[in-house]
Amino acid sequence: MVLAIIGAGPQEEDFAALHGQPLTGGGSNRVYCVPKFVSQAEVAAAYCAADAYFSGSEFETLGFGAIEAMSCGAPALCPAAQGFRDTVQHGVTGYLYTPRSVEHADECLAKLRDGREIDAAAMLAAGESMTIAGCAARAREVYADAAETNRTRPCAARPDSSAGTPTRPQLSVRAFARRTAVRVAQVLVLIPLALFAMVVQQLLFYTGLCYAVEPTSPWRRLSLRKE
Repeated sequence: MVLAIIGAGPQEEDFAALHGQPLTGGGSNRVYCVPKFVSQAEVAAAYCAADAYFSGSEFETLGFGAIEAMSCGAPALCPAAQGFRDTVQHGVTGYLYTPRSVEHADECLAKLRDGREIDAAAMLAAGESMTIAGCAARAREVYADAAETNRTRPCAARPDSSAGTPTRPQLSVRAFARRTAVRVAQVLVLIPLALFAMVVQQLLFYTGLCYAVEPTSPWRRLSLRKE
């Protein structure tokens, strides 16, 4: 088995040092890691050549890597956390292991290595559902449901309504004034904070400190470094 680490990032030197090294258990198990910027075509080729996609991240809001891998026919092995719970169907398009549990991750990996059935059609459908067209269609459905619910929802009647005709509740002058005052106060607080942040940023810049985003990092982590 080969653990292939594709791409580049903040820890690329640490992972590059493992290149060619045997994995736990010995035998032919080893690590492949040659850090470099990888094009989308190369990423797709890696997914197609892989038997499975693995992620240890517990902070994926969606998990694009898993979706891309499943679209290329590679089942996903990811922690049961954040967006992976929405994009990976346990036992169908891959496996979700208990976060930070090496034992459970090994158990799920063994299922993949033993040739447990993974629904290839479901993996492709998972990828197709996340295309622009698929997401737009679901967004239209949500808006249509919301519009229908709003149209059919009965309006609250005014307590002093003599005719008894249902009408939408109206904001009182006092409630409107209170809401307006709160919003004005929020703006008055945010403006000085924004100005203070701009001044601090300029001071940091002129003292030789700057913020930089690693351009080749797949996670695009924000780091503070001295030029």
